[in-house]
Amino acid sequence: MECDLSLNDNFIGYNNDLSDLNSPNYLLFKSGGLATEAYNEIHRVTELLGLGLHEAINFTACDILYKLYDSGSLGEGENLIAVCAASVSWACREFKLSRTLNEISTVTGVEPKVINKGFLTINKVIGSDEGFLADEYEIIKIGELVPRFCSKLEISFRESKAIRDAVEAAEKFDIWRNRISVLGGVIFMVSQISQTKKKAIRETGTVVDVTENTIKNSVRDMYPYVLEIIPKWYACEEEIIKNIGAIISSWD
Repeated sequence: MECDLSLNDNFIGYNNDLSDLNSPNYLLFKSGGLATEAYNEIHRVTELLGLGLHEAINFTACDILYKLYDSGSLGEGENLIAVCAASVSWACREFKLSRTLNEISTVTGVEPKVINKGFLTINKVIGSDEGFLADEYEIIKIGELVPRFCSKLEISFRESKAIRDAVEAAEKFDIWRNRISVLGGVIFMVSQISQTKKKAIRETGTVVDVTENTIKNSVRDMYPYVLEIIPKWYACEEEIIKNIGAIISSWD
């Protein structure tokens, strides 16, 4: 059964009863086929991002899309998939659900810079007091990314806890790296101390979506503080220096 989008009190939901619609612009929006196409794309993206149970994301992303159309910012020939990607990303941030631009880019095929361009358009139309156009990694809760990344890397619960503690400890130091780069470096360091689950730098970079050089530079920047970053309950000083120090020396 096909779901239609409906406008009610400036909020778009979807149902099969269109009797309450009274917006001429919305009727044009729907008659042009954009509403159905947009809903299907937004629903597809949220499902692939593991947000299928968060219907508020679908509602909000569709609402944003309609407001763009109603304001004249969504014209013919506009890349609907790119606009849907930006709308979903905006909705995720509004509800504080951590999905990076790169994750959304992967499932939509839209480059992050194009999604950011959509952000600028959305901001002009609806505005925000939340600072959504700031560095995405300052908005994303790194603590929410840790279990996702660790699951993909098949890292144990003990190591996941060490990574979470290390990321929090790293925030106390003056490390000139964005938070996702720090997280990638921490995951790599903790896994190298492990006796059973050492992860290659390329594997870590692929999951975290940063380059190998980014992880190397992040590890180098954190190394002066490594004994205070890696939790003592996870590894002793000798293990940390032996494993991490040797790796860094091999890069030089």
